[in-house]
Amino acid sequence: NKPYLFYFNIVKCASPLVLLEFQCPTPQICVEKCPDRYLTYLNARSSRDFEYYKQFCVPGFKNNKGVAEVLQDGDCPAVLIPSKP
Repeated sequence: NKPYLFYFNIVKCASPLVLLEFQCPTPQICVEKCPDRYLTYLNARSSRDFEYYKQFCVPGFKNNKGVAEVLQDGDCPAVLIPSKP
């Protein structure tokens, strides 16, 4: 039920090293649908949009860390950008 691959930071996939390694150096998860709105983790965390945002975090994500730690550990993307499959 999660047919799409979501890259936390798609910009990292534009590196020439990706062509050599065939692996984009950013967390990736399978998702049910692509993001349909622009939203930052910081803004979502303190709003009703957080339930929506959490579906793009790693499976089993618990909201028990500070913002910097969540982003540093790669638990959630820093930003969602609307996209299509």
